[in-house]
Amino acid sequence: MMRFDKLDLNLLVALDALISERSVTGASKQLCLSQPAVTSSLNRLREYFEDDLLVLEGRQMRLTYRAEQLAEPVKQTLALIRSEITQPREFNPATSNRKFVIISSDYMQTVLLADVISEVAREAPKVIVEVVRPSSDSEERFERSEIDISITVKHFLLEKHPAASLFKDEHVLVTWNESKYGNIITRDQFLEAGHVAATFGRDRRPALSEISLQDLREQRRVELLVPSFSALAQSVVGTDRIALMHRKLAEHFRPLYAIRLHPVPMPIAPIEEVLQWHRLRTRDAGLQWLKNLIIARSEATFNQRIDRSNE
Repeated sequence: MMRFDKLDLNLLVALDALISERSVTGASKQLCLSQPAVTSSLNRLREYFEDDLLVLEGRQMRLTYRAEQLAEPVKQTLALIRSEITQPREFNPATSNRKFVIISSDYMQTVLLADVISEVAREAPKVIVEVVRPSSDSEERFERSEIDISITVKHFLLEKHPAASLFKDEHVLVTWNESKYGNIITRDQFLEAGHVAATFGRDRRPALSEISLQDLREQRRVELLVPSFSALAQSVVGTDRIALMHRKLAEHFRPLYAIRLHPVPMPIAPIEEVLQWHRLRTRDAGLQWLKNLIIARSEATFNQRIDRSNE
């Protein structure tokens, strides 16, 4: 059992999970350990730090002041260990059995990442790829260096971590091709229509396009909420509802569903998709391989040179 100044270093992993989850049950799920095992770790941590660390208030656990002090140093320490010590310096895609975890929306998985994963299968047949959806939980995992790459919109970039721009996409309106609308949808028609909108995760995060329409939230009638961008196109079929979608995704679904694309009748800024990685993982050879694969595929697919100025 490895100890440093009488502290079992394995307990730092448990402490990080307990601080982030503020729950023995949540920490046990994150660590894939039994609740008694995590409770035992918490008791040992309390003994070492001479502090309760987590205290029960009502039905919820609250961090003590000491636990709040430890949160950032523990997170940074584990991220440094993962990036500089436990990851191998060299990476051979043909023989590696490494697992990569990528944060990506279903939009990006459809228009870009699916092709990248196919390339991974050809070049690195033993490599495993796990795709997780954007959420507060996945952001916390990214900060702990448990996520290899995040693909997101520029608006949601995490501070202090390097990134590379991938491509831009504009918005279109999507309707059923037998709906009452012609080729052009006016602003009044847009506001009078029933809308389909996407929200994401347990915290029901709105898409950036929905945030852009906040000024119209009292005039606009959202009749249906769906859990993915991909569900927007099929949700207007058979109705007079309207959905605001990214053009590249709408064009992907146009051959599959009876839908029509229309210009948006008011200004709405295009989105810019970016690839981001942890600042401590810059020398990770495997991550560099995957990052370059994504960048090359994006350049080939969308014919847009990648901005590497922030690397």
